[in-house]
Amino acid sequence: MRMLLFSALVLAMPAVAQPADPRIESLIAQERALDRRCLGPEGADPRSPVCDWRQEVADRLDALGWCYGRRPEMGNRSHWHPCPPGVQAARRDHLRSLLSHPPGTPWPTYRPER
Repeated sequence: MRMLLFSALVLAMPAVAQPADPRIESLIAQERALDRRCLGPEGADPRSPVCDWRQEVADRLDALGWCYGRRPEMGNRSHWHPCPPGVQAARRDHLRSLLSHPPGTPWPTYRPER
């Protein structure tokens, strides 16, 4: 009876995509550890590079096609997952529009796919 109940609970849990590549797993673990350090007292020190290190790791994950959080997720419920098709291209296009922004015109707004 207990085994049946346990099996039912496991099957009812939402599936979360786990990275198969150990390099991705390592980068995600590094980003999480650096995020905790950045949000703590170490990150409050303006001389500490820990928040910059976290951003560098996040940028590497992003370059490898991984995104952080989805639309309904907020704050501590967000997690790293493979980016949906088209998101990387939309981000690149938005970045190009920011870099080529003419002075005196409104800034473009990034609107991810829904």
